[in-house]
Amino acid sequence: MSAFTMIEERIFTIEQVTKLLGFHRQTVKKWIDEGELVASRLGREYRIRESDLDDFMRRKQIKRRK
Repeated sequence: MSAFTMIEERIFTIEQVTKLLGFHRQTVKKWIDEGELVASRLGREYRIRESDLDDFMRRKQIKRRK
């Protein structure tokens, strides 16, 4: 077994985040542009790690939609 263990983490698109949180795409994009929500750019799209989304939600006191 390796000393490094890969941890699987879900990755979300902006569209998935809008559905999870119930906010408009422009709002999520604004959070990314302002550095409030950490995201990686992949070509023309953004990807948000679940841990970064969870941290953001904790700071903003936002809950996921059911």
